[in-house]
Amino acid sequence: MQAVGYSMETRDHEHMATTNGRRSVSPTSGTLLGVSLLAVVLASGCAAPPVLELQEAREALAAARDFEADLYAPDQYDLALMNLELAQTEIEDQEQVSAVGRSYDRALAFLDAAILDAERAQALAEEIKAQVFLDAQAKIPVAQTMLDDAFDVVAEARPVLSFQEAQALETQLSELAVLMNLARQLMDDGAFADASERLDVITRTAGEIDRRARFVIETAPR
Repeated sequence: MQAVGYSMETRDHEHMATTNGRRSVSPTSGTLLGVSLLAVVLASGCAAPPVLELQEAREALAAARDFEADLYAPDQYDLALMNLELAQTEIEDQEQVSAVGRSYDRALAFLDAAILDAERAQALAEEIKAQVFLDAQAKIPVAQTMLDDAFDVVAEARPVLSFQEAQALETQLSELAVLMNLARQLMDDGAFADASERLDVITRTAGEIDRRARFVIETAPR
């Protein structure tokens, strides 16, 4: 009986030792696992939407648009706009992901590219706009001279022109004079590209009228 009793006591002792062993190890393992999970959660919690960067990109696009980059540097401006839209889409997609797996790295990359492209578009627009201004400014005296010459030649040709043709040419010249005033106003308003286009029309059309009137004068019976 003593042998049996000893055996049962030994098994009980071993069982308690094993049980106690698990109790001494489990709390430590659980603590380490909890700390690891907490670190992951905290790290994931830092992935907040890039609100400030998004606002900065929008402001960069707005500044480029103020310098008419959409007109003078459309390719670079469109690229900036595309990157901004990609960033916004990426942010929206990440909002659908669980907090643990959420990342805004791609969105930030798109926003950085949008800001850089917007700044390049603005700089390019400033450069091109300055050149367009100079070109348009040089076209003003040319267009005005062509218009004045056309008025003089039509007046000279009037005696040999038919009434209908003289009236048609004078109407065209009057319209060109109005267009000339508009071109000057556009220059004052900073719409240099629009002014340049109208000055080209004036120069070309006045030249055609001038040549037509001179032809009539040269071929008129003596």
